[in-house]
Amino acid sequence: MLSAVNLRPVAALVVVAGAVVVIGVVAWRLLDDPPTYDPDTALSEQCDDVPAGAERVTLSRDDGITLGAALVGPADHSIGLVENHDEVRDFVVDAIDSC
Repeated sequence: MLSAVNLRPVAALVVVAGAVVVIGVVAWRLLDDPPTYDPDTALSEQCDDVPAGAERVTLSRDDGITLGAALVGPADHSIGLVENHDEVRDFVVDAIDSC
């Protein structure tokens, strides 16, 4: 049988292993997140390849948050496409619904 004296090192190892796992997960999430940019950052600073004629614009949400965007393509088109990321998905759906 294991005595209480023998369980102390095992318990300490379990606590240390748990801490290592938690620290590893936190570090992975911090290092894996994509960079963020101010809404008015120049496209050339944010993107490796900017199409000719692309123009930086901002979109304002109902809650006051400003999102960065870009206009690309002929100005006389009446239909637009919004590409989004998870953080702005709800805003984009609302914007499309209101068009």
